[in-house]
Amino acid sequence: MVEIVAKKIPYRVIPYHLEIRSLHNDRLKIDSPISVLVEEEEEQIIAYAPDLEIYGCGYDLGEALDDLRRSIVEMYYDLNKDKDKLGVDLKKIWDYLYSIIRLK
Repeated sequence: MVEIVAKKIPYRVIPYHLEIRSLHNDRLKIDSPISVLVEEEEEQIIAYAPDLEIYGCGYDLGEALDDLRRSIVEMYYDLNKDKDKLGVDLKKIWDYLYSIIRLK
């Protein structure tokens, strides 16, 4: 008789793409969705917005997206405050943010 041994395979999130359409913020609104790549790394979920070169992380997808949204809001206000002093790379990111996000 053959004995079958079952091994538990750890759950892995395959990298995938989604879009966020809200920052869950009372003052800012997204006019165009933000592209996000999601993957699992060690014990965390990483949500990366390549167009903004920013990421959020958490123990589940909801936490990772909330962290990413907070980071985008902070980035918006920081870049807006310093928009006249930005270097080339940050200016490109600010121009993109300014084109897709507006005050409510």
